[in-house]
Amino acid sequence: MASVYQPKGRNILRMEMRKNGKKLPVKNIPLTPELQKDYQWLRNLVREMERAVKSGSKLSDKSLEAVRKLRRTNPQLIQEMADEGWFIAVTDYTIEEAFKEFIKQKERDGNASRTIKNWKNTAQRIFLYLNPTTPCSQITLKLVKDVFRSLRNHENRWGERFSPITLQKDSKNLRQLFRDLLENKDITENPIDKYRFKIEKWERPKPVPPVNDEVFRKVLREAFIPEELQQKTLLAYYRIMSARQNDPRFYPEEGHVGDHWEDVDLKRKMINRWNVKHKDKSGYQPVPLGMWKLLMTWREEVIANEGQAVGPIFPWLNESTPSAQYDWFKRRVERVVPGCWEGFLKALRASRSREVRRMDNGRFLESQIVGHSEEVADLHYDAVEESDFEQIWNDPRWIDLEGEAA
Repeated sequence: MASVYQPKGRNILRMEMRKNGKKLPVKNIPLTPELQKDYQWLRNLVREMERAVKSGSKLSDKSLEAVRKLRRTNPQLIQEMADEGWFIAVTDYTIEEAFKEFIKQKERDGNASRTIKNWKNTAQRIFLYLNPTTPCSQITLKLVKDVFRSLRNHENRWGERFSPITLQKDSKNLRQLFRDLLENKDITENPIDKYRFKIEKWERPKPVPPVNDEVFRKVLREAFIPEELQQKTLLAYYRIMSARQNDPRFYPEEGHVGDHWEDVDLKRKMINRWNVKHKDKSGYQPVPLGMWKLLMTWREEVIANEGQAVGPIFPWLNESTPSAQYDWFKRRVERVVPGCWEGFLKALRASRSREVRRMDNGRFLESQIVGHSEEVADLHYDAVEESDFEQIWNDPRWIDLEGEAA
């Protein structure tokens, strides 16, 4: 008979159960303060698991909730129990419940607020053509194809349509959700594992155009007064170190470490940059000489004012919102080069991306230094440039055809 008990002298709970007359591998769970107060619910759960396995039935809604509760703190344990046959399918989530549970887990894992918002937006769009109360077990490949076909043709009240790139990301998110459901035994098969939202060639986004070098140098020379050395250095940091707007920002409330003076290796002229998207340090990266000189000038000013250079390299990023900083840069750039701001900030990173990928072993270096995959760069950041024409025109293999023929 199924049982849950505390072995004498052990700070654990032991779970035992039989299946087809044979004893399943014993499971131990740490005795938390919460379980010390009450683990009757866990005893009831294991007993119902044994009854359900005998009768070949699913767990009750109350037991399903207990499984979810246990999974939140002991996901590996639940996975082992599912694999060993302690229960049949865990739940029959509705698609809305599945999204909510998945997003909660993302939040518990410490994902950035932008990632959470993207997942919520995916759910919101899908629910335009998929009833939120549809059980996940009833979702078929045909149904998903119909939903995305409708989303492709959807228009809001202003006649605007969803970007195909956005819908492609939504389809990837939905596949990820179903993979998670399958891994957790919430469904018995994944009907959309091989589904891909196809983007036609004419629907693909145009690569981000680069910032003209002369324009950028002019902005650095003329857009900032001496008291704005921090902001001048930051703009160069975006361009030359290929940083996203919030990469260097120290924002512990969302787990953003940012870039600190302690990350700068003064001897090797390198910096261990933060990648806000991956929520991790990218590893030490070489700082080009011009950028290093500007960074050290800013460091000297920090030391002169504060006595030492410690903490965030760009504390200004914590003094206002990203949108306010965007507008701050916009006013100064437009004052120096009118009409050039459209796409300017985003293009700084794209410009560095193109430079790095044209180096020896560039595509790999780009994935390590710029911080996005080679495939993303191919789709969004690269394009044919005049420097490419020069290489084609001056290809040494084809300069002298007659000489080669001779």
